[in-house]
Amino acid sequence: MSDYITDSGTIHWDRAEPFIWLLSEYENDVFKSRIDQIKDKRKRPKIVSVTEDSLVDNERELVRSNLTTQNSFKDKLF
Repeated sequence: MSDYITDSGTIHWDRAEPFIWLLSEYENDVFKSRIDQIKDKRKRPKIVSVTEDSLVDNERELVRSNLTTQNSFKDKLF
C-alpha cells in the first residue's frame, strides 16, 4: 500500500478494503494458533505442590492431623 487509508476523516474504501482482508486472514491464523495453545495446555498434567508456609493455620492443622492418622494406621499394620 502506497497511500493512506483515510484523508481528513474520509475513508478511501479502495485502499481500506485490501487492508481489512489482509487483517482478517491474519486474525484467523492468530485465533487458530491460540485455540491450539489452549488445547495443548489442557492436555499437560497438572502438578500442585504445597508447602506448610503456603497454608493458613486451620489448613496446617488439618494436614498435620491427616499425617498423624496415616502414620498411626501404618504403624498398626506393620
